[in-house]
Amino acid sequence: MPPVESTNDVQQNKYCRYNCCKLILSTLILLTLGIFTVFYTFQQDKLARYNREQDLNIARDNREQYLNIARYNREQDLNIARDNREQDLRIAQEQAAQNVREREKLRKQAIYDSYIAEISKIILNSEFNKSDVKKLTYIRTQTLNALHQLDLNQKREVIVFLYENGLIRAKTSNPVDLRGADLTGVKFVRSASFLCELNDLYLARVLADNILFDGCQLKQSVFNGASLNGAKFLNSNTPDCSYEGADMVQVIFNGTNTWGVNFASADLRNASFFSTLTKTNCTNTDLSGSNLSKQSLSDPRNIYINTRFPNGSFSAIDTKQLVKDGGAEIIVSKQAQ
Repeated sequence: MPPVESTNDVQQNKYCRYNCCKLILSTLILLTLGIFTVFYTFQQDKLARYNREQDLNIARDNREQYLNIARYNREQDLNIARDNREQDLRIAQEQAAQNVREREKLRKQAIYDSYIAEISKIILNSEFNKSDVKKLTYIRTQTLNALHQLDLNQKREVIVFLYENGLIRAKTSNPVDLRGADLTGVKFVRSASFLCELNDLYLARVLADNILFDGCQLKQSVFNGASLNGAKFLNSNTPDCSYEGADMVQVIFNGTNTWGVNFASADLRNASFFSTLTKTNCTNTDLSGSNLSKQSLSDPRNIYINTRFPNGSFSAIDTKQLVKDGGAEIIVSKQAQ
């Protein structure tokens, strides 16, 4: 028979099992708390690292954004500064150019005023004689010098001044010789303040390409040997004018009376005529390329001798009307003017 445990032993065994369970339970609790603590700490550390990385990313993004904004603002400031400099430079250049123009305008006005005063003093002198070659030569020299420096309006005023004082009228015995005077582009236009009545005007051998006469009276005026390429005679009265030997390439006569005009030896290539020529002298005249009407070409009152017609053909040749020395001397003389 197995031995029977005593009551004390049973109690002791129960107490031991209880203590063991209690110990195991305490150990499990501690182990659980330890594991939880480790896991929680790991999670917190992971979360802290994540938050730190996020903070770093946000800080980096903020820094890059700040740098971009700063770079953009700097570029904008540089662009504004450059634009301001360019604008200031442009304004300064425009102001400098304006100052130059003003000084040039004042200089030209001073030259014009001085010229008018000097020539007026000469012609108003009681001893002045329009046949005095020395005085006329001096007036010519001063006029050419002034015309070289004046603007177009002042050049026109000089011509009108000389004309009104009888110094460049064709019918006078000794008109002032203005050969070589530069009247290129000058405009004589009739207006309420300027009637443009210039009959008997003497402008032989002047340089007057693209000159304009609009609504002017030019009866019996003389332009012999002048350079009138591209000149325009519009709505003007030019009967009995003389253009002998003049260069008149692409000249325009529109609404202009050309009765009795002398075009002898003139170069009228590609000229435009919007009126009929009557009693016109076209001896040795080059009309090639012009729009001269059939009526003008067939009018028996016009003179066509040694003339080249608009279509390139020639009229009857009369050797007596040809220049004996040929054309080379004429060309040289025109280039020397």
